[in-house]
Amino acid sequence: MKRDLTEALNDWQSSSNRKPLIIRGARQVGKTHILKEFGGAAFPRCHYVNFEADERPGRIFEPDLKPRRILDEWWSNPDG
Repeated sequence: MKRDLTEALNDWQSSSNRKPLIIRGARQVGKTHILKEFGGAAFPRCHYVNFEADERPGRIFEPDLKPRRILDEWWSNPDG
């Protein structure tokens, strides 16, 4: 199972037409663990944000969903 998911994540990463990644599945099966492991190994910078544990990061989306504004605001104040 882990090998299949890792292979799928590698395929996603190497795709030239990569879309946002959404992982679905039952609770407590290791989704977060495998994504943290993959992200740390596959990308030079990988950030984990838990919107349920801390509501502050979610506020960045309230004004609008413009990617440039979101990224500029996030990088200027990543701690909320």
